[in-house]
Amino acid sequence: MHAALRKKTVRLGWAIGLFTFLIYFLTLARTVSFWDCGEFIATSYTMGVGHPPGAPLYQLLAHCFTLIASDPTRIAFWSNLLSALAAGATNMFLFWTICHAIRYCRPQATGFLAASVGSLCYTFCDTAWFSAVESEVYSLAMLLASVAVWATMRWSISYRSRLNGSARWVLLIALLEGLGVCVHEMVWLTIPAILVVMAITLWPNRRELRISRCVGVVSFALFFFLLGLTPYAIIPLRAASNPTINNTNPSTAEAFETYIKRKQYENGPALYPRIWRKHPGDDKNYAEWSGFHGKEIKEDGTVEFKPNVLDNLQFLCTYQLGCMYFRYIGLNYCGRNFYELLCLPLLLALLGLWYHWKKHRKGFWSLFTLFFFGGIGLAIYLNMPCYQPRERDYAFVLSFFAIAIWIGMGVEALVEWVEKKGWNERWVWAVMLVPALMLVMNYHYNDRSHNNAARDTAINMLSSCEPNAILFTVGDNDTFPLWYMQEVEKYRRDVRVINLTLLTTKWYAEQNAPECVDEEGNQLRGYRAFAYLLENHSEKTPVYFTYYGWLDYRSVFPDRLQLSGICYRLADEPTEEGVATEEAYRHVAQSLQWTTPASTYLDITGKRFHQRYQGFLKTIADTLDARNNKAEATLVREKI
Repeated sequence: MHAALRKKTVRLGWAIGLFTFLIYFLTLARTVSFWDCGEFIATSYTMGVGHPPGAPLYQLLAHCFTLIASDPTRIAFWSNLLSALAAGATNMFLFWTICHAIRYCRPQATGFLAASVGSLCYTFCDTAWFSAVESEVYSLAMLLASVAVWATMRWSISYRSRLNGSARWVLLIALLEGLGVCVHEMVWLTIPAILVVMAITLWPNRRELRISRCVGVVSFALFFFLLGLTPYAIIPLRAASNPTINNTNPSTAEAFETYIKRKQYENGPALYPRIWRKHPGDDKNYAEWSGFHGKEIKEDGTVEFKPNVLDNLQFLCTYQLGCMYFRYIGLNYCGRNFYELLCLPLLLALLGLWYHWKKHRKGFWSLFTLFFFGGIGLAIYLNMPCYQPRERDYAFVLSFFAIAIWIGMGVEALVEWVEKKGWNERWVWAVMLVPALMLVMNYHYNDRSHNNAARDTAINMLSSCEPNAILFTVGDNDTFPLWYMQEVEKYRRDVRVINLTLLTTKWYAEQNAPECVDEEGNQLRGYRAFAYLLENHSEKTPVYFTYYGWLDYRSVFPDRLQLSGICYRLADEPTEEGVATEEAYRHVAQSLQWTTPASTYLDITGKRFHQRYQGFLKTIADTLDARNNKAEATLVREKI
């Protein structure tokens, strides 16, 4: 590449990266978010051990960022900032990748307009933006993946040009793949595309290859890959120090292997059958998507669903590919309601796909490999059962990255067509309206600068408990924001949080309920440990359940769970009072709050918690009204 052109490409790439970082910074979450963010912030700050298979490189980098914070309430902001920086850098490398890809198709083209449109469309798509403004691993993982893709292209250019030092790119790629595993395994999905590029590049010159040199490069590449894995050494070291959060306690070789292989999680078959899980209600859920082909009616008239081959194939096409993958492509590149963006980004991608196929067949297959393994292939491998507890679009972000490259190709196809027609090329710049439209349409949805819903919920849960209470939780969103508040902001550490879902595992029971042992000294787990805690807790230790805990255990304790704030207190005896009125009013008046402005967009998780908060306070106010406590009821309603 000409020196002046190279310099301009580098500068424009930096400009794209800085611009996208600025947008992400403006919309950055200032505090904790729902799902895994609370756990990531807490374990990064305290150097604990998060859920398997771990993300030690992310944890180390995030820990460095948290050290910059001036006070505990700013720690989450600095942790979130890591994702924004990584996402901005990802778009910079995406810009450079598109520029290089276009010059394979048209050597005389600069591709600056096309690369700008492609990279900005990726910037403003929902999936990339959502992960860029919170403490999650996907932005950093995508940075490593994007650098690996860019380095592969640079290696190919270097090798074809007979430049010395092309092997150094192979070593960089190997190092990136090793480091990528220390963030998220999705980085490995770039390997098939990297191998395709290498095979296509090497094949025409296969007779010139020296075996000794190839063995040497491969050996060094393996060394650099293993070097990239070294951050994993901190997992057993930190586990052995018994941090407050020590997921699975992987301090021994056996436990570390279990941790790495994610053995505590349910895993389905990689290929077949597609309908494999047998949880309550699964048969009905599967049948809704597979068409009831395997329905059998027994002699007693009862209906049994036994999925056959047709059911499995239809479930794959309708739910696993249709609902859980292609729908996400539409959400990102057509719009949330599939019309807001007029499908313009997707149409450009389809045009680019055709243009790439026509102009550079070998390059097309390389990019298609990245798209396939990051999307359709991954959906087949994951074999997701229905229904998922949350949207899984983040899993397929690598395929959306590949689509962005095709969007750039589509813009270049338009530029070439305008040039052939002899029209004024300035009209082509109107295509910049496509990412501008995505920015305008998606800004409100992804602006979390004033979204305190997770922090508000955690504060309100802890504030709904009396001093030194036990609070039983269920699931991630019940628990991880509490971990953040207690471990990072040091708020209400007197409340003992017990996750009933994790209590079924031995490691969690040993760490959080060590007193729950049977007569032979064996650690109790699950419901037995839960029963032991209730039977042996002190009268001075009040017991509470979150909303989801109340849903699961209200039948176990009929008429004993009373609403107190936004949690339920376990009464000593059955009572007709559904609300612990005096206690509930005291908590509402003294500490319950909702600081997220009404104009802030809340996703479905945030909306549920907010609506529940409003519903609880309304119930308390209505109860106070019924008791003729008008002044107290008015105060409670003012906080709704």
